[in-house]
Amino acid sequence: MKLIFAFFLLLSCIPTIKAFDLKTAMSLVETRQLPFDPSIDEYSAGHHLDAPYKISDKLYYDFQLTKSCNAYDDIDTNMDLCLKFRIGDGMYLGLAAAGGITEYGSAALFTTDSNYNTIATLEVEVYWCYIKVKQFKITDGKEVYVYQLVPTTTKSIPLNSFRYVDAYLKCTIYRIDSAGQFIKISETRSENTRTLTRDELNDDSKNLWDWFQLKLPSTAVNSVRQ
Repeated sequence: MKLIFAFFLLLSCIPTIKAFDLKTAMSLVETRQLPFDPSIDEYSAGHHLDAPYKISDKLYYDFQLTKSCNAYDDIDTNMDLCLKFRIGDGMYLGLAAAGGITEYGSAALFTTDSNYNTIATLEVEVYWCYIKVKQFKITDGKEVYVYQLVPTTTKSIPLNSFRYVDAYLKCTIYRIDSAGQFIKISETRSENTRTLTRDELNDDSKNLWDWFQLKLPSTAVNSVRQ
């Protein structure tokens, strides 16, 4: 009986994680300047959001991104507002990450007006532990580069138990327009296809673009850091 009482006493001492509405969280979160490259510029969990607010919150179980759940369906996979960027008069760009305490994770960019009402959202990051499926960079010209590892087979390859994956790299470039929309301007795939093992992809010092030869279009903004 004493052990049971001690257990519940311990639970009562654990602080409750506070969740914020988007407007409050955006007013509290750190503001950064563009360009932004998560492979260089570190960021961490910020403020818990108490609702999806039209922000992409999917967590994926496979490389093909066909099997998924929504982060807000489970208390352990909550979404955190991590950073914001001012991208014009009365307009902001936010970065939110889903996954919570699980090994599955994703991140999305979203735009808002001056009152922090969501305009548009774009999924830009997907990972399992150190294994990356999507990565992104943002230029100082408000262009978003989304790199995605694309398997050559449509058969679902689970992230938590795969041994290797045959894939190519795709880079899709979006521009944030004056209305806050993510406009797709180009899509390029790598010249080579590779067989990548679990150990290789589990190397956190490697980025997706390190494995492939990828020629970006000549119209792409060069201010994105390589």
